[in-house]
Amino acid sequence: LAPFSGKVRKWVRGRFRWRSKAKALLQATPLQETPRLWMHCASLGEFEQGLPVLEAFKKRHPEAQVLLTFFSPSGYELRKYHPLADWVMYLPMDSPRHARELLDEFRPTLAVFVKYEFWWFYLRELKRRMIPAFLIAARFRPKQVFFKPAARGGKWYRQMLFAFKAIMVQDERSKQLLESIGYTNVKICGDPRVDRVLELAEQAERIDVLEQFTRGGKDPLFIIGSSWPSDEEVLLPWLNTSFSGDSSPLAGKSGQPSPSGAGGAGGKSGQPSPPGAGGAGSPVYSPVRYNYKVLIAPHEINPRRIEKLMRRIELPVQRYTCLEQEPLREDTRVLILDTIGLLSRAYRYGQIAYIGGGFGRGIHNILEPAAFGLPVLFGPRYHGFEEAVQLVKAGAAFPVDSTEALASRFAEWQDSGRLAQAKRELQLYLRRHRGAARCCLDVIEAKALQN
Repeated sequence: LAPFSGKVRKWVRGRFRWRSKAKALLQATPLQETPRLWMHCASLGEFEQGLPVLEAFKKRHPEAQVLLTFFSPSGYELRKYHPLADWVMYLPMDSPRHARELLDEFRPTLAVFVKYEFWWFYLRELKRRMIPAFLIAARFRPKQVFFKPAARGGKWYRQMLFAFKAIMVQDERSKQLLESIGYTNVKICGDPRVDRVLELAEQAERIDVLEQFTRGGKDPLFIIGSSWPSDEEVLLPWLNTSFSGDSSPLAGKSGQPSPSGAGGAGGKSGQPSPPGAGGAGSPVYSPVRYNYKVLIAPHEINPRRIEKLMRRIELPVQRYTCLEQEPLREDTRVLILDTIGLLSRAYRYGQIAYIGGGFGRGIHNILEPAAFGLPVLFGPRYHGFEEAVQLVKAGAAFPVDSTEALASRFAEWQDSGRLAQAKRELQLYLRRHRGAARCCLDVIEAKALQN
């Protein structure tokens, strides 16, 4: 539990004496005779998914009050002062008493749960009080417990689904699964994250350090977002041999690879190419050199993790947070983004992105780089993410399972025609899926106003 002790401590302390905290929140901002929306999100990712719906709701109902609850510290700690919410707190543990007391205190007039949040006693109490509850951005799979036979507990769990006045799903398969158990108040609205990432892309402000690092966009940038050590095991051998820069015409501003064998393989420490380089059957990445610079944003940014990563990089490297004390060097090839809150804006400077998590439990957010027109690479565990599946089919994203596959796919996108086609597919996908937040809110308003 050592790596998670801080999170666990926050999780426990955040719920300690929650009633006193709720009363303090209400004393600071009393209840008013207006609509009150309760939105619950598991963590920061789900909040970002629900935020476009919340923003649309507040635009239509600026007088409404909002209670925002989180299950995990990752959401609460970063959004506890969000301007759209009147009250922000941890969700007390699911129990009959807690459900009654929370609803007694805040008296919501409607509730919105995001994606995968199913809490038996809260949903039962909402239904008992005839407070309309909605589930947005939902995705279902056949193996989930809701769709198991009654003898295996499916009937009991299905009661939570039927506590929702309506469910807005992301895809046709989820709709069919709900209809297969008799739930018909379902609508395909898509993923509200598309609205969110497009809004972020449109509002993204410049980052002075990256302006300097890319020389005002003259140097192409490869962005590695939310990487884990398992991703770096695949990435670093290729980066160390292929991203040391090259002055040959073919490796100029367009980022085209040098001819086979050009410049050799080297880096900060002058390491030789991997075994087998230079002959038949050699790794694809060994003879190819790019003039791309690299931005790495690890998923975890604790000092020990960053120091270990820096020791493995054989190229001139600096940390973003150290640039307040030292200048950005001209020879720096790799910049480590060891701070939070900048990655979604940083994609505006990139040409191609790699998103981490695909060698672990699953990939992180690929829609953020997609909103800036960046084709995306990621590890093999992506099938649970519909947006990844669709972008792979369209040729705007590629899964890779080895260093060689990564290098090969990256090289394909050095062809200007293929890169342009991938960018067009990204635009088409985002255009088709825009408007999910408005769709969700239309359903919520129609159902919540029903007698």
